[in-house]
Amino acid sequence: MSDNRSALHNGSALHDSSPRHDRDAAHNRSALLSQRAAVILLLGALTGIGAGVLTCFNGGTLASAALVGGAAFGAGVTFFHTVID
Repeated sequence: MSDNRSALHNGSALHDSSPRHDRDAAHNRSALLSQRAAVILLLGALTGIGAGVLTCFNGGTLASAALVGGAAFGAGVTFFHTVID
């Protein structure tokens, strides 16, 4: 039994498939978005959603709320892109 333990300890009997390898590979990948871009898009989305909800509550149709929300998203992203440095 001690022979099996020493073989497993040395790694000669089984291949090491620990999750540590996955964590190391994840650190080598670059980010999809920078932190600045993520914040700008998040603030733009919140601006668009807020404008759409307010339009809908004010008696507008869902189509007009979607159009206003989309326009507010574009304006919000442009605004926050210039403001956030």
